[in-house]
Amino acid sequence: AAPAADPAGESTTPAVLNHTVTAIGLHGSDIHLHGRPVWTLGFKCLWGARGTFYRAFDAPYGTRLQGMRTEPGFLASAGNLDLATMSSSLMAAGKLFPKDGNNSFKPTENVTGLNFRPEPLHGLLLRACSALGVNIRNGKATGFNRNPDTLVLEDGSTLAADLYVDATGSDAVLSTLAGNTDWISYEDACLCTRAATISRRRGSEPIRPYTTLETLGAGWRWRTDHDESIGLGHAWHPDFISEDQA
Repeated sequence: AAPAADPAGESTTPAVLNHTVTAIGLHGSDIHLHGRPVWTLGFKCLWGARGTFYRAFDAPYGTRLQGMRTEPGFLASAGNLDLATMSSSLMAAGKLFPKDGNNSFKPTENVTGLNFRPEPLHGLLLRACSALGVNIRNGKATGFNRNPDTLVLEDGSTLAADLYVDATGSDAVLSTLAGNTDWISYEDACLCTRAATISRRRGSEPIRPYTTLETLGAGWRWRTDHDESIGLGHAWHPDFISEDQA
């Protein structure tokens, strides 16, 4: 069984939209009709010694400078260059697209990402799987046999594969199955291993054209804007802050 949907939703980059259209084959109209996303131009980072900077998706902020470990947006804020590109200027002004005449706007799809609420995103991904001919089987995993590696479902049926990926988050449903002794955890490589997310109803406030990322004394948190709601999340590591404190 799949874990509960993350209420905060997902914020994506322009590469995700490009991959969904060119590699998977979904039409842009399908993405907007079934996924119901809102556009985003990048990130507002409440991060680092200077307090805040914009990290836009357009050049020169779209890629890290060769040989540099610091985000270009952070460097730009030091020299008052936050308004140097169209996207960062729009984010700073709380706008999404430039005007195109008196009563219209000009979309800039090549430098925009999309924010998805969980339910529409899941529906969109199922359409993508269908378009690619992916075989989907629903069932609750109850055990794991070795030699060969086989997943046992609640109804007694089995699934055999060369690779199993546990995408159940902190539930670790597959990783902790009886008989599964050969799984590989990447927990020791994670700066944050715990997270909590919620969603609240949007009031009369405008939709922000960016996702907000904020560093904390232990961990970090984020805000993702959607059409009818606002997703909020907090990530941390239990070695530095307790779950109750978080």
